[in-house]
Amino acid sequence: MNTVQSKLVSSFLNPADTVSTKKASRKKASRKTIEAPLTVGEKLRRAREKMGLSLVEVEQKTLIRAKYLAALETSKFYELPLPVYTHGFVQTYATFLGLSPKKVLTQFQGEYGLAQKVSVGVLGLESSLKPTRLIVTPKAIWTVASMAAVCALVAYLGVQVYNFYGLPNLQLDSPGDAVELSAVDTITVTGQTDPGAVVKIGDSKVLVDEQGHFAQDMSVEQGTNRLTVQAVSRAGKTRVLTRTFKVDPPTTTLIEPKKDNL
Repeated sequence: MNTVQSKLVSSFLNPADTVSTKKASRKKASRKTIEAPLTVGEKLRRAREKMGLSLVEVEQKTLIRAKYLAALETSKFYELPLPVYTHGFVQTYATFLGLSPKKVLTQFQGEYGLAQKVSVGVLGLESSLKPTRLIVTPKAIWTVASMAAVCALVAYLGVQVYNFYGLPNLQLDSPGDAVELSAVDTITVTGQTDPGAVVKIGDSKVLVDEQGHFAQDMSVEQGTNRLTVQAVSRAGKTRVLTRTFKVDPPTTTLIEPKKDNL
């Protein structure tokens, strides 16, 4: 009786042993680990490490920047340049490491396309494989222009409300404060306020032009003079400025009589 026949007889006589043997063999087969295929980056990294080279050394020999080599080895596709440049990097790097540039590039294109589909299709986000680009459309231009117009209108209305309910501007150009004037009877008061405001010097109203400028002559006396100027807005708000100045008396020159020569 040969070995095969012995196994058949044994399985016929002891069916339970046969079943347990099959289960044990199935468990043993299920324990076998299935290794995932290497990515392009892993293949490149292993080949480089096998040659005992660093990324900096590879950069010096291939003229491919180390950061792009690292991005290829770690599958960080979003750190790579445009595909037209990346494809050249992949072929050059594969050739330098002694790998098939055609096979490596084909696998890279598959992984790159899959990553792009996952980023855009599944997550619903813009692809992380390329930097975000601003897309200018007529609708976007209209939206921005509308927002700018609304902001400008709000700012304009704010300024108008402030000008109406706030204190009016008032600026005196002449005379200056704490100045001394020599022997004058009149001075010219000049300044500027908001258009539409009413200006008073003392109790007298002053004519204001469309730009808010005003000029008015007034009499002064010798000694210290106090000038009060007020501007009243259309909302009735008043701003007051005062100036104090001194007018010196005229100087008197004594003329000595001529002496006759005897």
